[in-house]
Amino acid sequence: MKKIYLLPISLFAIQAYSQILPYDFSTFNEPYVSLSEASSANGEEIWDDPEYLIPIGFTMDLMGEQTSNILLLYPGAQLIPTGVETEVSLLFPYGEDIMDTGNDKIGSQSPILYTTEGLPGSRVFKLEWSNVGFYSEWENLGTFSNTMSFQLWFYETTNDIEYRFGGNTIKDFDNIHPLGGAIVGLAKNVSLDTGAWEALWLIGGDPTNPTVTPYVDPETAPDPSILLNAVPPSGTVYHFDTGIVSVDEQSSGIELNLYPTRSDNQVYINISESLPYSIYDAVGNLVEAGRLNSGLNSINVTEFASGLYVLQVNEGIYVQSRKFVRI
Repeated sequence: MKKIYLLPISLFAIQAYSQILPYDFSTFNEPYVSLSEASSANGEEIWDDPEYLIPIGFTMDLMGEQTSNILLLYPGAQLIPTGVETEVSLLFPYGEDIMDTGNDKIGSQSPILYTTEGLPGSRVFKLEWSNVGFYSEWENLGTFSNTMSFQLWFYETTNDIEYRFGGNTIKDFDNIHPLGGAIVGLAKNVSLDTGAWEALWLIGGDPTNPTVTPYVDPETAPDPSILLNAVPPSGTVYHFDTGIVSVDEQSSGIELNLYPTRSDNQVYINISESLPYSIYDAVGNLVEAGRLNSGLNSINVTEFASGLYVLQVNEGIYVQSRKFVRI
């Protein structure tokens, strides 16, 4: 398979078209938890420019492409689905040239770990890059004083994606980010033959309140203003929401609306009949349960931790779900 080289290596011979991001993008904070009891993609291999095929544990839809494996490529956190012959989705939770900090030691010091958690139908795939260093620092100074950890999550059935950021020791941001900012984003229909893409979106600005910008001028390097101007603080989550819920709702006759979808105090639920409800956090833990009355209801979320939640309403064999973020 031809390797896809990320910005700015493939800036030329590319056509790009501005498109609307096919996800509802949101940012929130949730404590970063390193993976435990997870499989290792690299084992004891000290990696640089890795290429690992990683099983997801279920079938994931990435912008129209079905895959049960994800291929990790150069420059260290660039991923594409497998089983696609010509054009692929491209994810880059952190697009810099990262490497294993064990390069001057015996054995890997930057494990690439993965696991799949939960029950069928609501499983979550998690992939972690732990304590990674930067090639530019190693090449110029022979040190790894700048390190970071981050994760990629896939949600079964909903096909949502998350980039989650852990702690870092970044002290020299400018020198390890040669384009003037951190490259974080995703792309659609990237050609395996030419490197051309149909659409590419970059997350930029303040990492705690970023914006998503289509990258539409590939013949020049992206302006630093559309890149992140700092490393996201530990606990930062970038959530890409498809709007898909976990159960087909077309057979249900319930009318259900939830608003606002981002709140720090109350969410309101308008429902056409009285039914029981449950609220789950992002990893499937039950947070609250009760019964909604027909008409307008309110739920106080001030005691909820920041993060993504799913409200489920049960109507016999049917379940309706609505997502919201406690900010």
